Amino acid sequence: VRTLPHARLFDLANRGDNVWIATWTVSVPQSTRIYMSRSTNAGVSWSTPQLVNTAISGVNYTAEQPSIVSGDQNRWMLVWSAHPESGGPTLV
Repeated sequence: VRTLPHARLFDLANRGDNVWIATWTVSVPQSTRIYMSRSTNAGVSWSTPQLVNTAISGVNYTAEQPSIVSGDQNRWMLVWSAHPESGGPTLV
């Protein structure tokens, strides 16, 4: 996984073969974003990072604690919590 400023690795999952998924957060002004990258060779190389969560227009959310698991049929499940910077309910 490439070095990114303000990035923090949160979870790494494997489906029992050489395929791995890494998830991490990146702090940007007024919010936090979640990214993921995939390796098909046991971590020797990684795909280009992909942004997983998007901003809600007019609301600055902080996304935290992404967690990923491998499922059947090459499916992956990624969940995280998010809360608005201005206070309010936490979304999960």
